[in-house]
Amino acid sequence: MLFDAGLPDPFGGILGDVKRRYERFLEKRRSFRYKGKPVKDIVPCQCLGGAGPFTTACNIRGADVFCIDLMIDPQWAHRLLEYLTVSAIARIKAWRSFVKDTQALDFSQGLGIGDDSIALLSPEQFESEILPYHIRIYNELANDGDRGIHLCGDATRHFKVLRDKAGVTASDTGKHRGGFQYIRAFHDIGQLADIAGPGILQESFKHQPVKSADALAVGFVESLGMTSARRSMSSRRSRSGGISTGNTLKR
Repeated sequence: MLFDAGLPDPFGGILGDVKRRYERFLEKRRSFRYKGKPVKDIVPCQCLGGAGPFTTACNIRGADVFCIDLMIDPQWAHRLLEYLTVSAIARIKAWRSFVKDTQALDFSQGLGIGDDSIALLSPEQFESEILPYHIRIYNELANDGDRGIHLCGDATRHFKVLRDKAGVTASDTGKHRGGFQYIRAFHDIGQLADIAGPGILQESFKHQPVKSADALAVGFVESLGMTSARRSMSSRRSRSGGISTGNTLKR
């Protein structure tokens, strides 16, 4: 059984390949130049964050099966969630130490995870079954830095509890067609105001009309106490000629 094997090696399996490639790029960095400039940092992002425990459990068992597990065999389901949580914490700590030893880069402040599959859960299910694992991961790893989460799909109903109980300060809703894709689940400002709080959302738009779903979403996240990087990304794109991807909303 999975649990009998102990925690996975933070540098084993596919992460062993990542480690070898990381070390290869560290070696190549010494002589590599891009447009005459040296490469500054090599960051193995996928090893310093990653998927949350519910999404990982859904990937292992299948989303439909694991949702049933939570209902008919909660003891086993929570044993798996505990195993995945402890494993993720151990992996991130190991990779933070490794990157610090090889490049003197400190990633101990702040943490970003992604738990897309919580869009399958009701607010009550998420708060009682999954949120405690998020809180534990952030408390172990975020320290005094930002707490970020990536959530594709309509997970808007979880935003307030993530902010209020897990201390999440930044949300990336993905880069799907239509920008802030979760907004498509809402029909008017009134429904968003029910989540954000009476009067708050309307205040966001007092000085400007709502012209797009993106603008409505920006107003919504700002009403939750987060400021959106969307506007600054647009200005950076026009100045640099580059293309910004993702929709990062930061407090």
